[in-house]
Amino acid sequence: MISTGQEKLTEDVAMDFFAKFGQQQTREVRMASAHYTIGLGYVGNGQKQKAKAEFEQAVKLNVNLIWAAVELAQLK
Repeated sequence: MISTGQEKLTEDVAMDFFAKFGQQQTREVRMASAHYTIGLGYVGNGQKQKAKAEFEQAVKLNVNLIWAAVELAQLK
């Protein structure tokens, strides 16, 4: 999960998958999702401080990413 999230952070998506359905995601939403994915990977590895930092970044980029906020609350 960590490597998948990191790949999402570095990729430059010219054409978003959902764009053809009329719901193109903003860069911030994609980045928030990547940080959330990385955070989940860190939780699975028992690295709570790194997970917390990733979830904080995810919520900062997209306040509507509820599951990142839930995970963050559980780590506090």
